[in-house]
Amino acid sequence: MVDKALTRVSAKLAAAAWMVLPVSCALAILFWQGVLPGMVHFSNDVTFGALSSPTYRDLSFLRGGWLDLHWLGAELPYLSPVTLVVQWALGPELFLKLAVPGVLLLCGCGGWCLCRSFGCGRAMSALGAILVALNGNYLSYAAWGQWAKVAGFALLFYALSVIRARCQSRPPQWALAVFAGLCAGFNMSEGFDSGAITSVLVFAYLAFQCLRPREGQRFFLSLWRMIRCTVLAVVASCGIALAPISDAVGAQIQQIPMLQQGGKEAWDWATQWSLPVRETIRFWVPGYFGQKTNSPSPDSYWGEIGRDPRWDREHQGLREYSGTGDYLGALVLLCCGWVVVSNLRPKPEAGGTADAPPDRAEVLFWAGCAMVCLLLAYGRHAPFYQFFYSLPLASSIRNPVKFLHPFTVSCLVLAVMALASWQRRYFGRALPDQPAPALQWGSVIERLRESAKGGDRTLIVLCLLSLGSLATLLAVTVLARKGLVASLDRAGWGDAATEMINSTITDCWGTIFVWCALTLVVGAMVAGCFRGRVPSVAGIALLWAVALADLGRAALPYVSFENWRERYSSNAVLDYLQEHTKEWRVSLMGGGPAILHTWHQHHFLRQAIPSLEFPQIPRVPADYELFTLALSKHPVRMLELTSCRYLFAPADELEDWRRQAGKNNTIAVAMRYRMDLDAPSQVVREDEHGPLALFEVNSAVPRYAFYTAWETHERESLVKRLADPAYDPTSTVLLERESLPAGVETTVGSGGTPSRVTPLKTDSYRPTEFVIKTTSGQQGWLVVTDRFTRHWRALVDGQPVPIAKAQGVMRAVSVPAGPHEVRFVYAPPFLPVLVSAVGHLLLALSALYWVRHRAI
Repeated sequence: MVDKALTRVSAKLAAAAWMVLPVSCALAILFWQGVLPGMVHFSNDVTFGALSSPTYRDLSFLRGGWLDLHWLGAELPYLSPVTLVVQWALGPELFLKLAVPGVLLLCGCGGWCLCRSFGCGRAMSALGAILVALNGNYLSYAAWGQWAKVAGFALLFYALSVIRARCQSRPPQWALAVFAGLCAGFNMSEGFDSGAITSVLVFAYLAFQCLRPREGQRFFLSLWRMIRCTVLAVVASCGIALAPISDAVGAQIQQIPMLQQGGKEAWDWATQWSLPVRETIRFWVPGYFGQKTNSPSPDSYWGEIGRDPRWDREHQGLREYSGTGDYLGALVLLCCGWVVVSNLRPKPEAGGTADAPPDRAEVLFWAGCAMVCLLLAYGRHAPFYQFFYSLPLASSIRNPVKFLHPFTVSCLVLAVMALASWQRRYFGRALPDQPAPALQWGSVIERLRESAKGGDRTLIVLCLLSLGSLATLLAVTVLARKGLVASLDRAGWGDAATEMINSTITDCWGTIFVWCALTLVVGAMVAGCFRGRVPSVAGIALLWAVALADLGRAALPYVSFENWRERYSSNAVLDYLQEHTKEWRVSLMGGGPAILHTWHQHHFLRQAIPSLEFPQIPRVPADYELFTLALSKHPVRMLELTSCRYLFAPADELEDWRRQAGKNNTIAVAMRYRMDLDAPSQVVREDEHGPLALFEVNSAVPRYAFYTAWETHERESLVKRLADPAYDPTSTVLLERESLPAGVETTVGSGGTPSRVTPLKTDSYRPTEFVIKTTSGQQGWLVVTDRFTRHWRALVDGQPVPIAKAQGVMRAVSVPAGPHEVRFVYAPPFLPVLVSAVGHLLLALSALYWVRHRAI
């Protein structure tokens, strides 16, 4: 009994080692710099500064996040408790060291499970795990800072493996549908619209497996089983993703004015990140159009993804923007091509199980999914996306290139099916009529000739076609080098254009060498050189080597480490702002060196310096658009109303800003400084004669202020009144009539004689909760120059009171005369979060259930 238990344990440990070790070793080679002290992986979307900010370090963020460091504050989209707890537990430095390799390892383990469900051996499954973990799509998105999205994609492979493993042995059960739905829901909660798009594959594959005819069962019974399991899976996914779904629909979609208006502007906004048809080459040649954008280099992306439609007409907006890649790998492309072409031929006669191609229906299913997703990814560059765009809520998905995520999943599943078939055909035991392995190597040419006449010629033909096409592409690129350089030079790349095209040519040469090596290995495989126990291990090891060299070469541009201690070192300007902006904001409206935007995205967050601008705002809220448009021609009034006391600008523009203010001494110089950007550490020092300055806007309204005079307006008239030069925001507050609680006077000019606003300070402060104490001899309005949203609550002396909308976008509370304590609390609905938390718990329990039943 003990021996059997030890045998089972040793078998499980061996399987776990095959699943984890090969991918871990590959990732350790790529991300070895993470072991060095102070080194963290570059992240564009969630920076080290953001992870260090009080917002992300507060566990109350689990219920709902409020980012108080950009503009007037913003509701952060719901994030999975798994991601937040891991970030909080590991801390910023350790998390950024482990996040990218961690989620890629999770993807690799999911790929290993999928390979096992198709019948691959352990060594071949490890090869499949490497192909999944190092594919360009997942690796580049994880390296760009979207590791949560990639973690969600990883669970899809576990769901697909369980669906296939259980559906091949017995009819689907409710537990299978629930687990598939929970995995899809986790993907939706981590990846939002990208996760929702990719999760459709899980529902479609579950329906496909349920609908497949089984011996002795009628079609209507299969149809009922499909409907039952699919509905159950969808319900389970919506349960675990209830919080992000309600957040996306309620806050992200309904507050985007462009989506409500529709028309050409909405179409241009939704399809800006479309894949040009010619850039399909990026699946085949890594870096042909460049690969990374975090710093100018010969690898910089120079294609058209992210190009604003106005660029071609007016040269306005983004010229291009893509920090990701979608290289599938030579081996994956060969597998996909072979498995599709092999199923176009007539089926072999019964009895040839070793030579039988993968299941035709399943191949057609995944090939169809890949084709549909690719056509949709073309977006505005092809006529297919407009049909999807017309569906409900589909117009809110901004980037058609998000369909490359399910396209990648489909291609990887096709590759796994090919690997499983190859193992049966080329890596099995030596056949009785074949010579000994020692003699096989001497008859490679003869066996290649024989295979070229049979069904194995497909692999050889595909390799030769790919090599010929690559050689043609290289020749065309070399001949068109001058034209390409001139085109990039006209687009504004300047001296870097030549290096970028040379880098593209180098990538073409590297891809040709990879395909040459793969062709040699495939030739030996087709010739039967890898039949037998030892030769099969050697053959799979060669495929490992080719895959690692190929995918590792493509991954290097995305592996970018930086020393956070040097990157986030402070200076005189940042120290001054950190000391003086606890109750004020700072703005970059005045312009200056590009390094200011780096400070804005990174240093301001880490040092908790509130700023007026967003580093990234892909979906513009309606109130933000209304407020900024109303004051676009009145920048000083914008600064005054938003409590923006400090302004970056060149020192010689002081008089220009004073003339715009129209008041004497309204704007003064807080400090002047000088930058030496050519120095390695970009020295910044205070200098009374420096060319750059930090202006102080003395007329800015305090962030927390008590008004005893107010005016009430309709929304349209209030917006006009904000820009009126006769209006003084330091003495009177404008209230939106529609938002006022019952019993408040609604005539224009109500509230008594205007007087200077009374500044207040917070008694205790957190981004999601703070307290302000007031003392006044008459009734008035406590105004917080933070954004008004539906989830903020106010309590005066412990009693809930309604919040009115002030200045069109801010919060105001009516406070009686006398001393009072006003508490503001950010409290989004708790029920969706609770349901999602229960869904995550069920996901963990169901995963343990399927591990016990050996489906994972």
